[in-house]
Amino acid sequence: ASLYFTIRSINNNAEDSNAYLQSHIQGEMEGKFKNFGIMLRDPSIENFFAEGSGGDDYQLSIVLKSMLESSFEDPLYVALIYEDYVMISTLPGERGGEVPSDLNAAGSEMLDSFRDSSGDLLRVSYPLNEDMRATVVKDITTDLDRMQEPFDEQKTQAKWTALILFLAFLAFTLFIVLLVILPAQRRYITEPIDELSDAARKIMGEDLSVEVEVDE
Repeated sequence: ASLYFTIRSINNNAEDSNAYLQSHIQGEMEGKFKNFGIMLRDPSIENFFAEGSGGDDYQLSIVLKSMLESSFEDPLYVALIYEDYVMISTLPGERGGEVPSDLNAAGSEMLDSFRDSSGDLLRVSYPLNEDMRATVVKDITTDLDRMQEPFDEQKTQAKWTALILFLAFLAFTLFIVLLVILPAQRRYITEPIDELSDAARKIMGEDLSVEVEVDE
């Protein structure tokens, strides 16, 4: 019972830490999006991008996508959406097409799978300005696994501790049996039976002088 409650407590702590880490990463990603949007709305930055791209929206989208990928440390998926079409995304075939249904959701969401990928995936969709928004999907499986490691170690340690205590209890029980029960068994059971057997053999040998003591 003690081991059960210990493991349960560790699992609860792991779940709380998992939720905290997810929330922390989510907040961090939203913060990066917010700063990115503020930067894009700066007139001087906007003019810089416009001049650097030569007014070519596609070239501008390439630059923005590269900046997002760098900012979010090689995410699983990035898409820039302008009004109702995809400006650019990790998948070249999506460029210029309608917005896929799995990119319509706003805000943040944990996913088990996205397209052909699976794991602990965090999708964040955030407006960069009035007409453009970005969606980033990041695989945070490694981060969550790394967070889970100390809790797994605690559970392993708890199981080993319980096993050691159980073996110690067995050893103590065996010691009591050898020290107390076996001598008592010999004194009160084995020795009287041996005495009766010896007396019976003497009587069979016509030795009628045999006396058997009986403890009251």
